[in-house]
Amino acid sequence: MFLHLTSQIIEALRPYVSEKVVVDLGAGDMRLTALCARKLGAARVLAVDKEFGGVPRGRGVVPHPWLPRTTVLRSYFADVRADICVADLALVSWPANHAMPGLVHLLSCAKVVAYIGRNDAEDGTACGPRDLFEHMLSRDLLAVVEHADNDLVIVGALIPAGARRAPSKPEADGFAAWGAT
Repeated sequence: MFLHLTSQIIEALRPYVSEKVVVDLGAGDMRLTALCARKLGAARVLAVDKEFGGVPRGRGVVPHPWLPRTTVLRSYFADVRADICVADLALVSWPANHAMPGLVHLLSCAKVVAYIGRNDAEDGTACGPRDLFEHMLSRDLLAVVEHADNDLVIVGALIPAGARRAPSKPEADGFAAWGAT
């Protein structure tokens, strides 16, 4: 089930969202954007997605019509200026399992990255491209919430160049689905 937000996931996100600047990369139906803006008290949220009904591509960042402190940008990740994605938290939920040029570069602009998805090493399904998992392993692990429908992995500061920490189970399952660890 896509984006089943358990109370454990919501509470794990709260300290990284409350009064913080958040960018939701691949915002989709904006449920996570709305959660951050309305219930978790984000100072400001930027929702980025290649498809937003009613928002023409190329208009730049525009205010969201009904979510407080929220702006939207209809764009591919590769076309987004990194400076507008500088944030306390970058969210990526249920990302596609193919290359997404620009995603990792935008994630690197955030102090903290939160990933929500489901990987299954047994059936070989991954929620996210390989370079996403590689990027996550280059950051300190802050929190993991595992659930049958969704896993949450929160990572923080970059660790020294070239170093890589041990993967959490959701990250290891993502790598296994790609055929490597």
